[in-house]
Amino acid sequence: MRPELFRFFDVSFPAYFVLLLTGFSFATAIAVLWARRIGQNPDVIVDLSLACLLMGVVGGRIFHVLFDGYFWDYVHLCTDPSLVDWQISEALCHSDRYRGV
Repeated sequence: MRPELFRFFDVSFPAYFVLLLTGFSFATAIAVLWARRIGQNPDVIVDLSLACLLMGVVGGRIFHVLFDGYFWDYVHLCTDPSLVDWQISEALCHSDRYRGV
């Protein structure tokens, strides 16, 4: 998957953002149509979908940090960086390979 899906007037659109927004919009529209069909308030569906989107992104990030196998490396980066054993040098971080600053 490409990190940048496309550019429009010199603004890049990340693939993750575009796919997340497309899925969210489609699911919300279907849920609103369903709520109207059964006689419920569609505003409740929109509010619930916004809360679900926010909690999904937050939960996904928390899950990534806790269970990707590098949790203690993240902790030690803040407390004692000498305990982190990553096979990457500072020069490599700043190289064109990783587009470092």
